[in-house]
Amino acid sequence: MGGVLLVADLTLTPFILAWDVEIQGFFWYFATTCAVFWTVDMFRSFTIGFYRVGELNTKWREVATHYLKTNFLMDLFVIGFDWASLLLLVLRELREDGGGGGAGVQMLRFAKTGRVLRIMVLIRVVRCTRWAIELLERTLSERLRLAAICCCTVFGVVWFTHIVSCAWYAIGSYVDSNAASDMRGWTAMFEDSAASASFGHQYAISLHWSLAQLALGSMDVVGQTEAERLFAVHRCPHR
Repeated sequence: MGGVLLVADLTLTPFILAWDVEIQGFFWYFATTCAVFWTVDMFRSFTIGFYRVGELNTKWREVATHYLKTNFLMDLFVIGFDWASLLLLVLRELREDGGGGGAGVQMLRFAKTGRVLRIMVLIRVVRCTRWAIELLERTLSERLRLAAICCCTVFGVVWFTHIVSCAWYAIGSYVDSNAASDMRGWTAMFEDSAASASFGHQYAISLHWSLAQLALGSMDVVGQTEAERLFAVHRCPHR
């Protein structure tokens, strides 16, 4: 369950941040489910044993002390921002319903800041990766373990491409909305496109650009501003 939520969160969070998707409907229920699950998981971590010098330690006091000294503050920090972001969104809705338009805008700004900080969920990858490695070593044969590692590597490449595509669109849309008329970002192409309102069309172009950088393919979308060109140059070293 934790692995499924983690993968989904790592996939949806960059998309939500890049396209500035409003947290409502499915995204609201998903964010709430993640916050509840990770909160329960944080308290459950006080009872999960740990290995010390190759031996499993299940003594509650030592387990709790070990968790407090290792991952507790990190989990508390991430979960705290999860709940803070959801709380600010609820307060914004209440302000808007009560006619507090100006206050509602302020709440929205704070909520967006909390949503950006939700990217700290990436920290959980380290712990989940360690759990996965220990599970593979204990349960799978060498051949199956190698196949699992290959699958994880492919997933990592696909996920990294997804992250880059979201970052590429976020940079273009931010620059385009804040730059002068003669310094338009690459996303200005959507203003004259009938599919400009389609997330799928915009994401497909961004993903195509990201895959082109990875596979040395050609792409008719190029950086138009300094920020976009610097980001594209930063993508070059992996070649």
